[in-house]
Amino acid sequence: MALGNFIPSQQDLKIKNVFNTKWKLFCSKGYADKYGLPATPAELIANHKIVGIMNLDGRPVAHFQMTNTHTGESILYKMPKHLTINNQIHILPLIKSNEFICPGSEEMNPDLKAEDIVTVLPDYYVLEMKFYLIFHPHARDLKIKLFSDFLERCLIKEL
Repeated sequence: MALGNFIPSQQDLKIKNVFNTKWKLFCSKGYADKYGLPATPAELIANHKIVGIMNLDGRPVAHFQMTNTHTGESILYKMPKHLTINNQIHILPLIKSNEFICPGSEEMNPDLKAEDIVTVLPDYYVLEMKFYLIFHPHARDLKIKLFSDFLERCLIKEL
């Protein structure tokens, strides 16, 4: 059994979606005081330094899609190339530098809920990440079933 954020190419595996998280954009209050906050996605792209992210294969994401959580409307933007990261561990120090807006998930990084961190364009998200439990097609062991049920309850509780 494995927990992953992509569907493997092996077709005979059993796969179950157990957790989804929407990545938003965050900055520090210091950044907001220094540079202001954008009022629209277009203003964000034109006037702010946004940290980019990488694909699972290590290549920078070329575009990101900003989706309005209320209307479902999506806008595709070219990913800025100021700085690109491949791990959420780097987000908090970059935000606290007061120089960048960073994408992240509050569910995956609870430090983004701190009082000194601001959600940028809170009505939009830039990425939806899905997590899957992946099973061998012949795995029927009760221990695996109990563990997967436990893991799913833990993930749902975090929401």
